[in-house]
Amino acid sequence: MEGASSLITYLPEEEKDAQETNRRVEEIGESCHCFATDLRDKKNCQAVVDTALKTLGGIDILASNAGTQTMIDDIKNLDDYAFPILHVGSSVLTDFHRSQWESTFDTNIHSIFYLSKYTVPHLKSGSTIINCASVNHYIGRPDLLDYTATKGAIFAFTRGLSNQQVKNDIRVNCVCPGPVWTPLIPQL
Repeated sequence: MEGASSLITYLPEEEKDAQETNRRVEEIGESCHCFATDLRDKKNCQAVVDTALKTLGGIDILASNAGTQTMIDDIKNLDDYAFPILHVGSSVLTDFHRSQWESTFDTNIHSIFYLSKYTVPHLKSGSTIINCASVNHYIGRPDLLDYTATKGAIFAFTRGLSNQQVKNDIRVNCVCPGPVWTPLIPQL
C-alpha cells in the first residue's frame, strides 16, 4: 500500500483485524479506509466500487483476496442436503450443507467476478487487477474440494479477463501462493 490510498473490505466480525490493519497503514503515513461488508452479495460488490470511487477519487488497482474453505472427508458424502466434514475452525461439525459449498463459490470466485465487472469500466490505461488464487488448484487438495475448485476458477477467470482487457492496457494477474498464515490456517 506504499504510496497509495486504499480501501479494504472485511466481514463485520473481523472489525478488530481491520482496525489493526488501518492503524499499521496509517502508521507509515498512508491512507486506509475500512469497509465492512459481505462480498458474497453482488450488491455489496457494487457498493465497494462506488465507495472506492467516491472516497479515493478513482481506482488504479483492484486486489481481490477474499476467501473461505471447508474441509470434507469424501466427495461421496456431498449431496443436496448434508455431508460430514472434518472440522471448521476449532469446532467439529457433523453436517456440511450444500449451501456451504455454494457460499465458498460466492466468496472465492463470484466476488472476484462482480468486483471486476463493476471496476473495469472505471479503470484507465495502466491499471491493474490482481486476483489471489492458490497453489492448491495445481495440486488438488483432497480435503479442500470447495477451495481448490474455486481457486482453479479464479486462475481461469483471470487468464480470460487478462486476454480480454489487454486491448485496454489493463493488466490482470493472478498470484498462486502456497500456505500463508491467515485465520483459515488454524483449522488445517
